[in-house]
Amino acid sequence: MGRSYWEYEVSFPTHLGERIRGSCLFCVQTASDSGCYNLLSLKMLTDENLLSKVQSETISLLRFPMALLVILIHTDSYYATWQADVELMSVEGVCFLLGYIVRMFASIAVPTFFMISGFLFFNNFREFSWGGYKKKMKSRLKTLIVPFVLWNVVVFLARIAGKIAKMYYIGESWDYVADFIAETNWHFIWDISHWGDANHPWLWWTTYTTGPIDVPLWFLRDLIVVTVLSPLIYWLVKTLKIFSLVLLFAAYVSDFWVTWHGFRITAFFYYTLGAYFAINGKNIVEFCRQNYKIIVGVMTVLFASLITRCIPDDYRILVFNPFILAAVLSAVVCGSNFVVNKGIKANPLLVSSCFFIYACHAAALPKSPLGIVNKIFHFIIPGDTYLERIFCYFAVPCATAAALVLAYWLLMKWFPKIGKLFCGGR
Repeated sequence: MGRSYWEYEVSFPTHLGERIRGSCLFCVQTASDSGCYNLLSLKMLTDENLLSKVQSETISLLRFPMALLVILIHTDSYYATWQADVELMSVEGVCFLLGYIVRMFASIAVPTFFMISGFLFFNNFREFSWGGYKKKMKSRLKTLIVPFVLWNVVVFLARIAGKIAKMYYIGESWDYVADFIAETNWHFIWDISHWGDANHPWLWWTTYTTGPIDVPLWFLRDLIVVTVLSPLIYWLVKTLKIFSLVLLFAAYVSDFWVTWHGFRITAFFYYTLGAYFAINGKNIVEFCRQNYKIIVGVMTVLFASLITRCIPDDYRILVFNPFILAAVLSAVVCGSNFVVNKGIKANPLLVSSCFFIYACHAAALPKSPLGIVNKIFHFIIPGDTYLERIFCYFAVPCATAAALVLAYWLLMKWFPKIGKLFCGGR
């Protein structure tokens, strides 16, 4: 009879204060303080008892770091694209390269959230039924649609209030405000923001990204779309099986996809990826840990090709998007290592505040929390050097997240009903 083994040493804390250790799926050892060892059965590691718990705790542990990475992406666009005139063998070059690399890995945040969302939607919904779908949609009305509308309406009204205040300050007429409302109209809730135009040599149209007036909530907008279309995703996974992922992956890598607002391929691919694991009863953590050598190896090769600039810019997406997929799965491996080997659990406050951080950090009310913190840091720290810039690039997201966690805690303490309404009951 053959044996299967974990690739990593396993270490799980138990409710008895002991730690479960071992490298084998068929048996592990419990090392208590007294030095006594007990054998535990395979069932404890392979059924829903422990592997599902590890998976759940890994997902929870990943949430806050991913929210922090989203803030980092929005902190300084200087590191978004390669600066051809930067001399790498200089302070400027080292600082830029560090920021550029970190920003590359930060790009996994939203795809990770999409994958988690797809998995959680279908995790207890493996056999589709219209009754179950209606129940799911009723729940998502509170957790997705209501917060999405509320945040965008508040930001829209705040922008109008700012225009009115500026109108009185500079002596403009009401046309200044009326023009803004007329230009924005209903688009503020869906596609008022526009960025990321790209012309790929193999496509005959321009691809781009849009978002609502609270720009980061393009994620929530697209999540609403794929959630509404979840019956189609279920049908694809059940009918085409692994080929559903192959087809969507090809579209994701090539950007060969419709340009309808709210239908971004990133959302469809990663949401379907999470759904595939859930519908087929597969454990994401177990899959990633069993294949970590391949996953990390592919990520490393793709990263090297990106950082050495051996891929022409016009074809960079063909390497960058597969790199993001490998990095997302590597993040699952990394998160599970902290859970499995270190016994680390996510802080409940940090986990519950993630949506508030995501929705609020770039919301212009009329100035965004991120913008305010950024100005404070650049004002306090003297000079305008590359070292100051890279320091702020890392410090500002952390300070913004800390401030928003505090704001969330105060909101839930003093106005819990309002807080739950804006955070979807989280």
